[in-house]
Amino acid sequence: MSELIGISLSHKEKVAPDNVEYGIFFDLVRVFDWRTEPISGELAFETLEKYRSILIGEPHSHFTDLELLAVREWIITGGNLLIMAGCSGDAAPGADAASYSNIGKLFEFITFPDNCLGIDLGVTRGQPFDTKVQVEISNLVGISAKLCYDTGCVFRLSPTTEIEIISNLKVPINSSIVTGVRISGTNVSAANPYPQKADGSLLTRFKWEKGIVTVIGSSFSFKDDTIIRESNVLFTNWLITTSFPTIIKNYIDDYSDKPQRHRLLHGYPFPNLMTKIENHEHIDQVFNGLSIDTGKPIIIGILPHTFCNPMVKGCGFCTFPHESFNKSCVKETVLNASMELADFNKKFDTFQNSPVQAIYFGGGTANLTPHNEFEILCNNLSNSFNCGSSEVTLEGVARYFSTDNYRYLDILQTSFNFENLRLSIGVQTFDKTLLHKMGRQNFGDSECIGTLAKESKKRKIEISGDLLFNLPNESIEMMKSDISALVDMGFNQISIYHLVLFRGLGPEWSKDKDIISALPVNSIALENWLILREMLLTQGYEQRTLTNFQKPLSKPFIYEECVYQPEKYNWLGFGPSAISVFHDDQFDRAVKLINHETANQYNNNEGWEKYYLFDQLDMKVLFITRRIALLNIDKEKYRDLFNTHIENDFSAEIYFLSERGLIQNLNDKITITPEGMFYADTIAGVFSLRKAKYNRMMNLIKNKTVEPEEYFFSTQYSPRMG
Repeated sequence: MSELIGISLSHKEKVAPDNVEYGIFFDLVRVFDWRTEPISGELAFETLEKYRSILIGEPHSHFTDLELLAVREWIITGGNLLIMAGCSGDAAPGADAASYSNIGKLFEFITFPDNCLGIDLGVTRGQPFDTKVQVEISNLVGISAKLCYDTGCVFRLSPTTEIEIISNLKVPINSSIVTGVRISGTNVSAANPYPQKADGSLLTRFKWEKGIVTVIGSSFSFKDDTIIRESNVLFTNWLITTSFPTIIKNYIDDYSDKPQRHRLLHGYPFPNLMTKIENHEHIDQVFNGLSIDTGKPIIIGILPHTFCNPMVKGCGFCTFPHESFNKSCVKETVLNASMELADFNKKFDTFQNSPVQAIYFGGGTANLTPHNEFEILCNNLSNSFNCGSSEVTLEGVARYFSTDNYRYLDILQTSFNFENLRLSIGVQTFDKTLLHKMGRQNFGDSECIGTLAKESKKRKIEISGDLLFNLPNESIEMMKSDISALVDMGFNQISIYHLVLFRGLGPEWSKDKDIISALPVNSIALENWLILREMLLTQGYEQRTLTNFQKPLSKPFIYEECVYQPEKYNWLGFGPSAISVFHDDQFDRAVKLINHETANQYNNNEGWEKYYLFDQLDMKVLFITRRIALLNIDKEKYRDLFNTHIENDFSAEIYFLSERGLIQNLNDKITITPEGMFYADTIAGVFSLRKAKYNRMMNLIKNKTVEPEEYFFSTQYSPRMG
């Protein structure tokens, strides 16, 4: 939903869309997909009530008493107001008394003295007096930053029981004010030019009954020649988001109407927001200054190839990279993955001693890998890294595990720790009609899967099954039947995934209007999720992640949980489309890298294809969005990692997500509700919203273009997390 923001223009406001000095500010407003509309004439309540958000930007003429009354009534009934003052507060910087603003009369508890903040550099009569003041805003924006507070006033708050202060930015130590400031053209004067010690506030944000008011004493901070500073863009992003918090509510409503992926495996951010690596020198620059924490344990995802061979392209619905099976190309790809692994080990030899917590062979149909090449890959991996106690998982379809008298199982047992092995079986459904539509009729029926489960158990290899639900025309009874079949076969782990499909997504099924029309709407899909979740819990399974349910085991499966704990593990990925993430030893920076997507691209290119550098705010978003998949966000862990409270950093996001019933804000943690589990992508998208907007803002200022911001909603293929 596009937000409509009213811009007051009938009181000689300087911050107006037609004022070229504020062009960039209004460009940044449009980054939020907001529409601006001028409010001309007298401000009556009937005029204001069509808007949820209004900007009054440095007015230079009087408001009538009736106008002030109308604005008050509009705020207390739920309006969101942003007021920008200027130097001299609400006393206009002209000699004509008629040009003074009386906006200060709107609030009995705020006083706007006639002053200007600055830094006294020690010369008599205030010369020089620097009106550009560096103000610490780290506690507001979530990362280390200083706002350039340009030619603004200081105001004072009186104690009151009528309002609830949300944010209050006080003047910095050692700053000063001069009083009686007047500006005429380019001439600036002060009635009392001798600097005095400053005290008071530069910004305050408060609740006033049902409304929210934000007051900042400097409109100059948003002029084109000031706002282009990186920290001012960061502050503008925070100011717009928090001053007009309905943007959060709008995004929750918008996101929850979209198809929900029901998993966050590929992580933050999406590949289409990553930067292409041009050459080896470029990647060296990426790592420059990043002190990788090589003492952390690691997890490894190996995608030996992206090949599969269903009778229908991509099983009709697959959004992962996939290619038609070609045996010679498979062999080349797997051998190149082995070489990539060896080359990495030479360059980052310090990882040799890091314990490997878990290994996952997956991507395409991993057990289509020829046995000899798979054995070489396993041996190279176990020889290159400390895999002695690693959990090892091989993903594939049931039919191919039994080839050559269960040769894949023999290779796993001879290459790795005998007690920590798992097979992950792509079942999807047992319904023969649906399997035929997917072209998966030759991948193994219920008898084949049952036989494999028995063989696996006999060898003391655990087995996990993946199911899709909310398939086209699939009834809830069919979904429950699929779960019952895996329970009866003794699967200790069952993962269920909501099918994501919509027109334009890319897979073959998304091109078929009859299939699209046969999918349930989100409200029905949610009901099905709640029923299936409760069924698994009743059957004695514990929910470990958004999609993963396990029987209580003496040694639970850990790969999925490790993926969602970036503070504990570095992630290494090898093969086509694999992802790696390296964190520094302070967990305040990281780099994410992704390999070339297809086998041909991977075989014909060396090294990583794209990267993304995480700043401090990115690290917070990374931690939160990964923890969502673990069903809770640990507040103490967040505080230990970032030395701040999550409620301070994401107050509006937490409030509106709680109001919608998607999360529950407890004393020690934020938990994801059962409904929120279905809308996990919505939750993640909301927490990443502010950073996404900031990145778009910076791109607009640097390049005058705005790139897509799809951090958790994408029509592109989704690489798997390494």
